[in-house]
Amino acid sequence: MSSAKYQAASLEIHGQIGVIRLNRPDSLNAFNDALYTDVLNALRELDGHPDTVFTVLTGTGRFFSSGADVKGK
Repeated sequence: MSSAKYQAASLEIHGQIGVIRLNRPDSLNAFNDALYTDVLNALRELDGHPDTVFTVLTGTGRFFSSGADVKGK
């Protein structure tokens, strides 16, 4: 199962495993306001799934994350 309501991240649920994927590869998955919000909302959504016992946080592209987006995009 996947959720399409996120812009800068994605959420997939596979049985007991939740996968949050950072999806800003053009900025090396740097965290901006949209990504912070998406990750927080995905975690809240996973909290509502009592069968989910494990969460993987990963990134799209070459890097997990380069950190904060200091350019402010």
